[in-house]
Amino acid sequence: MSQIPAVLDALYGRLAAAPALSEVTVTDGPLVSDSRAPDWVLVGFDGDAEGAFEAATADEDWSSLGLGRSERISVPITLIASSGDTDVRTVRNRVFQMAAAVRQVLADDPSLGLNSAQCAVQSSTLQQPQTDQGATARLTLSLLCEIP
Repeated sequence: MSQIPAVLDALYGRLAAAPALSEVTVTDGPLVSDSRAPDWVLVGFDGDAEGAFEAATADEDWSSLGLGRSERISVPITLIASSGDTDVRTVRNRVFQMAAAVRQVLADDPSLGLNSAQCAVQSSTLQQPQTDQGATARLTLSLLCEIP
């Protein structure tokens, strides 16, 4: 049975409780909201509001000596910072501060409390759109969890 639900639950719970993210809106997946919160962490959302809303992917294989199955789970985490003005530097710096907080949560416990899991950020993608509502920095992290 896949560990995707357990990874998403553990990741969301730890990020929502992280003191460094106390002023950030942390959600489990994308959220339909009229909130004007400037900073967001969306667990299990690839950041593409026009796309497929990919929450996780997994690859399974035989573990060592064929004694069961192992799983590699990839979870997107999208971080968004906005300020209402056109200063992209400020929102870019803020989104990377949020990313440092996410990385610290993972460094504190790479297993996320799950049996034998090892999780870390594998890659990231930064977008900096300017709209009529100001600058936004959107950083999508790809979290990789290996579970033997």
